[in-house]
Amino acid sequence: MICRLATLIMFALNLLKRGPRIYQTNYMNTRNNQFKAKFKDGGEWPTFNDCPVPSGSWKKDYDSHQKLYNGVLISGLLASIGAAVLVSF
Repeated sequence: MICRLATLIMFALNLLKRGPRIYQTNYMNTRNNQFKAKFKDGGEWPTFNDCPVPSGSWKKDYDSHQKLYNGVLISGLLASIGAAVLVSF
């Protein structure tokens, strides 16, 4: 309990000292030296080339998602039918 309280107080003091970070910049500050982050294309700002590229078989992922969705659909139908049967008696 005391450890959590101390951590919370330290977090609040650090937040007051540096202010809230509303957005993430591409600069990393390490001991008063600022280094600009490098992206995949070697640039200083992110571009569409830095976005993840789809890989693998789309059909395998589609089938696994459909299996899950069909299970949810069938269980929902069974629950609805079961509730209707219980209410009717």
